[in-house]
Amino acid sequence: MTVYGLVGRGEKAGAVNTGARAIFVGNAFQKFQPVITKPETSWDYEIGIKTNWFDETLILNANLYWNDLYNFQTNFVDTSVVDAAGVPTRQTYLGTAKHARLRGFEFDGRWNAFEGFWLNFAGAITDPRWIDFDEAPLDAAWTWSGGTVKAPLQVSRSHSRFNTVPTFAFNIGFDYERPLGAIFDGLGDWANRPVTGFVYANVAWQDKQELTDPTAVIHYWQDAYALTNLGFGIRTDDDRYSLNVWAKNIADVRPATSFSPGTATGPTTIGLPDTVRAIGGTLRVKFF
Repeated sequence: MTVYGLVGRGEKAGAVNTGARAIFVGNAFQKFQPVITKPETSWDYEIGIKTNWFDETLILNANLYWNDLYNFQTNFVDTSVVDAAGVPTRQTYLGTAKHARLRGFEFDGRWNAFEGFWLNFAGAITDPRWIDFDEAPLDAAWTWSGGTVKAPLQVSRSHSRFNTVPTFAFNIGFDYERPLGAIFDGLGDWANRPVTGFVYANVAWQDKQELTDPTAVIHYWQDAYALTNLGFGIRTDDDRYSLNVWAKNIADVRPATSFSPGTATGPTTIGLPDTVRAIGGTLRVKFF
């Protein structure tokens, strides 16, 4: 059993704002957008434990972490410039949020239930939040023109969760190997080798997640879902030949990865992943 603690500090150089430009109101120059953002600083605190039991047939590890990020590089909105009518303008470009925080709990382990069989598992509880971010860009649903009610220039994301990050995520799977001997003996010199059969499966589950800004007028959530992979095959004990048949995302789950409500002239869009169901095989031969 090993217990450990960690305090770490890291710095990230200021990012280049490749879209930086001069800001004008009419023909009057106001100021330049910053070309280089402020440097980002990270303070990380962790405490964890690593254990093994029963002659290393059971491995259990766990970790608690707290990570403060200052001047976190992200898009923000500058409303310090006003137009000819005295109305603040909205300028969105790469800048920094004063304070963001990541904290959570992670665990992983594996269990050798019997010879050749390993059960693997891992999980995480994640809480990522903006702590001080009062000049956040608007969700698309907040932008409009005309009418008696004016659209806001910016929103505050302070004390709100990051979107597109699930709170809970778990992974479980197994690997099983069994020696089969020289079952292809007699088919030629290449086949006179002992082989091992193997089978494996894995399920990755994650909690629901909000794809839109929490301050948005329209909210879109992706429900919890699981991706399942499995495979089986044989390989020679000298690892020269290996044949594997596999299936990925066998339930053909299609979770959304992004959502945009669209505009008066543009459609609503939903991002879909490229993790569609796939079935195939892999033959590997080592020549030396």
